[in-house]
Amino acid sequence: MKYLLDYCKIAGNPVKKYENTKKYIATGDINENEIINFKEVYYNEKPSRANLKVERGEVLFAKMQNTVKVLKIDEDNEKNIYSTGFYSLKPIESVETEYLYWFLNSDIFNMQKDNLSVGATMRGLNNDGLKKILAPVFPDNKEQRNRANILNKIYKTIENRKQALKLCDSYLDAKFHEIFSDRPYDESEGKELEKIVSEEKTALKRGPFGGSLKKEYFVEEGYLVYEQRHAIHNDFEYAKYYIDEKKYEEMKGFAVKPGDLIVSCSGVTLGRIAEIPQNAKPGIINQALLKISLNNNIMLNDFFVYLFRSEYVQNKLFGFSRGSGIPNFPSMKEVKKVKFFTPSIDEQENFVNIIKRIKKSKDIINKDIQNLTNLL
Repeated sequence: MKYLLDYCKIAGNPVKKYENTKKYIATGDINENEIINFKEVYYNEKPSRANLKVERGEVLFAKMQNTVKVLKIDEDNEKNIYSTGFYSLKPIESVETEYLYWFLNSDIFNMQKDNLSVGATMRGLNNDGLKKILAPVFPDNKEQRNRANILNKIYKTIENRKQALKLCDSYLDAKFHEIFSDRPYDESEGKELEKIVSEEKTALKRGPFGGSLKKEYFVEEGYLVYEQRHAIHNDFEYAKYYIDEKKYEEMKGFAVKPGDLIVSCSGVTLGRIAEIPQNAKPGIINQALLKISLNNNIMLNDFFVYLFRSEYVQNKLFGFSRGSGIPNFPSMKEVKKVKFFTPSIDEQENFVNIIKRIKKSKDIINKDIQNLTNLL
């Protein structure tokens, strides 16, 4: 093993006073290691650590713990500037930029970065930590290029599979509009949410106040407390918090059962929705979830989930037109009055059959993506 800084050096030069317009790269502007947003900025102030130039051949990586964002600097983004949320590394002559890029994307690097991160609330890698990062001995340049080429091909294949997933969604949307001829946007054909839920008193229920579920109430086994993670990732194997039977009986109004839908109610994942599966553990929702129990004689779960995930419904419920730059969960009074397109059950069943066929295709593609990702 050698140190990472045996293969590269920390780069970045301050921007000179009165320099021309530059494009600014921040960690939030990168998604899946590609720039998704540039900020046009003018720099006429004195040189600053916060205004550092990058040049072709350098590699940026995010300092923050658990943040895997790496960017190769090529002719499209050379001589731009970047925030102090990044380190910029310049490879030495015996190191290929592409190989360094893939090392910085590796688990070997990211595990060390997280372990060496410092800070109370915003943990990140500093210079002392960077100096301690170890790397396996890099092969010669030819072998580095060969390995990087293989990894690039795998990555490209993964990107193609992701594009296939988007095409599946586009096909489903096209079929929806073909079958229903754009009727969902005619609210005269919709029913208010409170009219399509079951007759149970708690069919539409927001989670309890946070104080109702303090840490001292949690036990090692018992009734599961469902969290946002379950709605966000549709992951019902995950189980972290439980309450005992006494607490469960006290909070039974927040109980969920198989077939109920749960919706995330806060943060950047606001509006994610998932269905409680048949084999799910009995339990209650926490304060960050909404429970919906539909009347399946009026609305099928799969059809509702498709509608709920649509841009139309998401904007209506969580859009930015609510007077804030940050989407917020609306009041329950507003939620109950949101209208959902409600065709006949036969029409819904026909479309749900298409949803299920598309889901099978997406499951195969996702499995392929996971297998390919394991090779990186």
